[in-house]
Amino acid sequence: MAGLSSQLDHFLHARLHSHKENWLEKSLIKAEELSGLPREHLTARVMIFTIVYLLFGGILLTASNVIGVVYPAFKSLQAIRSQRFDQHMVSLWVLYWIIFGFFTVLDTTPATSLPFYYAAKASALLYLYLPSTFGIITVEKILEPLFAFVDSYLSSEVVVADVRN
Repeated sequence: MAGLSSQLDHFLHARLHSHKENWLEKSLIKAEELSGLPREHLTARVMIFTIVYLLFGGILLTASNVIGVVYPAFKSLQAIRSQRFDQHMVSLWVLYWIIFGFFTVLDTTPATSLPFYYAAKASALLYLYLPSTFGIITVEKILEPLFAFVDSYLSSEVVVADVRN
């Protein structure tokens, strides 16, 4: 293993020390100064992170979707089927599913290549629905003015006239 490590260090050293004034050289110098590590070690860590991410990225997507679906689906059905039907609770779960849909769209974009995207997604979804935080209420309060504006605009005579013509 030590032989492989020294071969990798030699390979990276030969390619990472160009001694030319370009953006890569400047970036590597800055990274070395900030981290206190040689560029060969920094590059090897980035390569390892990339390989692990490529190997396990699909699992992260599945895990974040399971976190975002199982409990909320159960609670949504429970809210709809409850003997004491609570319209506000149902509307909160509908808002949750809209946000979940937004994340599902983001899952198809380059945003997923951001470090810890899936962890941030799972954390946000947990924040929205866990009984201890039930952050969806906070989100509803923040988005309510936007909903009111969109609703009044879509209900206006101009939009209705455009649709009829």
